[in-house]
Amino acid sequence: MCASISSPASSCSADVAAALHDMAQRTVARELARLEARASLPETARTEVAATLQRITTALVHPACSWLLHVSGTPAEARYLDAVRQLFALPAVTTIGAAR
Repeated sequence: MCASISSPASSCSADVAAALHDMAQRTVARELARLEARASLPETARTEVAATLQRITTALVHPACSWLLHVSGTPAEARYLDAVRQLFALPAVTTIGAAR
């Protein structure tokens, strides 16, 4: 369950989509920091690497978020939310936002 037992199912989809995007952003930031610690890059190269990482994570996260919107409010939503949480190792807590 997401925000609360009385909340509409679609808010659960929004919470999971937000958590998925947050996870992707944290991954990009972590990998950029790791790269910077290992190699000195000119600003133009760093900017291009950051943009590339962003495009990759967006490409990986977008299909899951699109399906979250597609199944929102349908009987399949709960199963899909559980699958996305498990696939991306998102927290299964009462409030997704509280786990951030």
